[in-house]
Amino acid sequence: MAVGLTVLALTAGRAFALVGVTVIAGVAVVAALVLLLRVVPERWRAVLLDDLRRLWVGRRLVPVVVTSTLAALGHAAVFLLAVRLTSPELPLLPLLPVALLVLVAAALPVNLAGWGPREGAAAWAFAAAGLPAAAGLEASVAFGVLSLVATWPGAVLLLAGRRTPATRGSASVPPIPSSPEEMSRA
Repeated sequence: MAVGLTVLALTAGRAFALVGVTVIAGVAVVAALVLLLRVVPERWRAVLLDDLRRLWVGRRLVPVVVTSTLAALGHAAVFLLAVRLTSPELPLLPLLPVALLVLVAAALPVNLAGWGPREGAAAWAFAAAGLPAAAGLEASVAFGVLSLVATWPGAVLLLAGRRTPATRGSASVPPIPSSPEEMSRA
């Protein structure tokens, strides 16, 4: 969803030089999914394909697309907040396509402790948009810090949950279903 929003925003913003990079990233994601479907065990593939079929057949596609879009825009808003905090002189609306492009790069699973593609993409995208690359790097680091701080309430609740009395019982993780039939029974 983020790739589609990014292409739309870059095209609407006439940042055609960045559209190609986003399209390449989208193709890479699709290729990775196809490769994943060939590598995973048959039973997991059956469950995944069954889930995809249910998404298309049921009335679930629209809510999934809407919530995914809202989530991507929410992350973009946090990135724009980071831009505002680090470079208040920069205009925010023209940076929406850049923010979405940075989020697509951040989704790449190649980083070291959460740092890597997002910062590089931010510096590059800001420079490509005619802005200082340092401002992109600063905004990306601020986004990382804001994202980390946003997880703290969940960490507090998780730690508080460990201090509850043992009389409540213990939660167990159910096994992964091995077939679509097991999925429907769950």
